Amino acid sequence: SPDKLVEIETKLDLYLEEFKPYLKASFSLAQLSAALDIPVHHFSFYFRKTQQTNFLEQRMRWRIRHAQQLIDAGKDKIITLEAIGLESGFQSRTTFFVNFKEIVGESPSAYAERKSNFKL
Repeated sequence: SPDKLVEIETKLDLYLEEFKPYLKASFSLAQLSAALDIPVHHFSFYFRKTQQTNFLEQRMRWRIRHAQQLIDAGKDKIITLEAIGLESGFQSRTTFFVNFKEIVGESPSAYAERKSNFKL
């Protein structure tokens, strides 16, 4: 029901904001389900219906958004982009760079350079 989808979204948003579980490389749909006491199939339906995606795609988007926030905050001046990817939950530099470019439309280095030029 629409009310149930709103309830799932509310619980999910609060949980993600407070705990940022997607930053752990091993974060899974089963862990999310257990943490919020919502059945896996409800989450699968929620992601399909409201986000037009699945859990893995959504988890990647949360991680990319986190990496963008780190770059926006200037963290790329302190640590490498690879380290930002690992800190954002990606297991390898390649996975981070490929997914970042797919979602954002440019590589993490191009994004970081554009952001640093923008601040001048």
